Amino acid sequence: MGMWHERWAEQKTGWDLNGPHPLTKILFERVQALHPQVAKGRWLIPGCGRAHDAPFLLESGASAIDGRDLVPLAIEEAQRLYGHIQNLKFRYGDINDLSSSEVGAFDAIFDRAMLCALDGENRVNYVRSCERYLKPGGVFASLAFASTFEPEIGPPFQITKLQVEGLFGKGWQIESLEERRDGACGQKILSEWILIVRKL
Repeated sequence: MGMWHERWAEQKTGWDLNGPHPLTKILFERVQALHPQVAKGRWLIPGCGRAHDAPFLLESGASAIDGRDLVPLAIEEAQRLYGHIQNLKFRYGDINDLSSSEVGAFDAIFDRAMLCALDGENRVNYVRSCERYLKPGGVFASLAFASTFEPEIGPPFQITKLQVEGLFGKGWQIESLEERRDGACGQKILSEWILIVRKL
């Protein structure tokens, strides 16, 4: 994962929008409509970066948010920007390293970057970890890249409908998979999924 440390050190963080993603509002409203109690619960943001979406999620109704990132500089910047906000905390660490107290501790996961930062077995392992973090009935809510300008080159890596269905098979129920052409992430990203999956 040295590549991510280098990108942060060189400020090559093109995925950072300096504010919430434009589709976050729609994603959260969908979770609210489908599972109002889940939306009000405790959320985890893996690969949170500067965590611009976190304050919005709290303002919209989430009760508490934990941001996690593998890069210390990312956590430092998130802390500098938003560390003063109540019920929002950040921690440095690998998202695949769960403590026993974190198993089944979260109502929802907001995935803004991780699913498409990984590919192959790393992506599979990430989804397995997310399943362990979530309570039964918990929700994985993601803005994932449906199509990119160079699909064979990444990160970021696009994720197809077939790949989504393969990742979230047994033990999950896909409740929303809508492709949107938003343009928020620049020319490299052609379209994104509004993806909501419930842990059974």
